[in-house]
Order: sequence, then structure tokens, then C-alpha cells
Amino acid sequence: MKIALPALLLAACSAAPATPPRPTSPPDPAGAKEFAAKVNEDLKELGVKSQTASWIKNTYARALCKAAGQSGPLHECSIRGSKEAGQKLWAMLSLGASKPWPDALEALTGQRRMDATALLEYFAPLQKWLGEQNAGQRCGW
Repeated sequence: MKIALPALLLAACSAAPATPPRPTSPPDPAGAKEFAAKVNEDLKELGVKSQTASWIKNTYARALCKAAGQSGPLHECSIRGSKEAGQKLWAMLSLGASKPWPDALEALTGQRRMDATALLEYFAPLQKWLGEQNAGQRCGW
């Protein structure tokens, strides 16, 4: 079965542009290098911010789960309905931007130093599963 396209569509598709597109200026190799360096620095900064946010988020989650009386795996924790966890969270959030972040961390967790143990605890089930899946295999490069 042959489908006929409208004549207007055929004319629009086959018509050549009136003037070919032209670059406004020649490419600048030095500018390209500067741009690449800037993008690389932005990506590094984004990675550090993302990792830091992940550490802090899991540290906060662990502290709130403990306040709520949860003792199971961190990835299954729910603080819903816990007045104790709500009060700790409120105390931390009430600091706003008036205090440095270590003060907020201490208000919620009782410690001023950031560490990755809560992040490792959160992903422990995944780490265990990956260990089982990769048993007997050589992993790495």
C-alpha cells in the first residue's frame, strides 16, 4: 500500500534553504580549553557536594531513627508519628542558617564530625547482596 504525502509537505522537504548557515566567528581553541577546564571544575565541585549531602542525609536519618526507637536496618526505618524524632529534627532545623553546619549536625546527632558510617550502614544490604552475587569472581580491573 502506497501512502501519498501532501504536495505541500513534499515541497517543504525538498526546498533548499535560501542561504546556507554560516558561523558567526571561527572556533577559538584557547576558549575551548578554558571551557573544558571550567566544566571539569564544576563537575568536581558537584561531586563533592553530592557526596557530602549523601553522608549528612544518612547521618541525619540514622540519628532520627534512633530517636524514634527504631532498631532495624536503616533502609527500612520510618520516623512517621515519632514525637521524639520530630523534636530532634525541629531543634536542628530551628537553627536555620544562623549557625554553621557542624552545630546543626551536633544538635541532631550529638557529634560535630561528619563520617560515612551511616552511609555504609544504609547500603549494607546491597553490599551483602553484591558480595553474594560476585562470590568466586575476580572483581576489578
